[in-house]
Amino acid sequence: MQQLVARLEVIGERNVVLDEALQRAMAQSKQDQTDMVALRARLKSSKHKVDKFDAMQSALTAAEDKVRDAVTMKHMYKQQVDALKRRIGELEEAAAGHAAAAKQWTRTHDHMQSIVETHTKDLVGEIETLQRQVAKVTKKYEAAVEARRALELKVHERNATIAKLHQANQAASSPTHRSSQSQARRQPSAAASTPRTSDAAPSLPTDKAQTLRLTPNPAEEMESLLKKLERISHQYK
Repeated sequence: MQQLVARLEVIGERNVVLDEALQRAMAQSKQDQTDMVALRARLKSSKHKVDKFDAMQSALTAAEDKVRDAVTMKHMYKQQVDALKRRIGELEEAAAGHAAAAKQWTRTHDHMQSIVETHTKDLVGEIETLQRQVAKVTKKYEAAVEARRALELKVHERNATIAKLHQANQAASSPTHRSSQSQARRQPSAAASTPRTSDAAPSLPTDKAQTLRLTPNPAEEMESLLKKLERISHQYK
């Protein structure tokens, strides 16, 4: 019986020890559960931070890409700006050259305009002088035409008179008038006066023709003036 009691006591002590160990295990289990919950919370927070850091890394990478693109665009824009500046400089130089050429052309135009005005004045004066000369020559030509007509009329009249005298001479040399010729020889003064008249008849138109040949031809003078006017007009075209 004592052994049984001793064994029960030993079993009771062991139960106490086991209870204490169980209490400690349960307490440790609760602590482990608390630590697990805290660890899960920390893991969740760390995962959230990692996701946040990944997002920030992606944003940073995108920002770096944008910066690189911006640097590239900046370089391209700088090259374009430099090219445009060079082009503007070339255009300014060309504009300055065109302005200088325009000034030179303006001066040349003014000079040529003054020369043209001077030549125009001279040409107008020369044309007026030639017009006056043409008017004078026209009057001379008209007067010469009238004189020629009058001279031709006189020559025609003298030729008619000479023809009549030739007819009279032929009639006098016929056999029917030989007796009249003998009478004419007896009167030399009368016979001499008759041929003088016939010889003197054509002398007047000959003198007038010589006078007409000595005077300048108005038609030729007018033609010369017209050629001169035409030459001047072609010269100043």
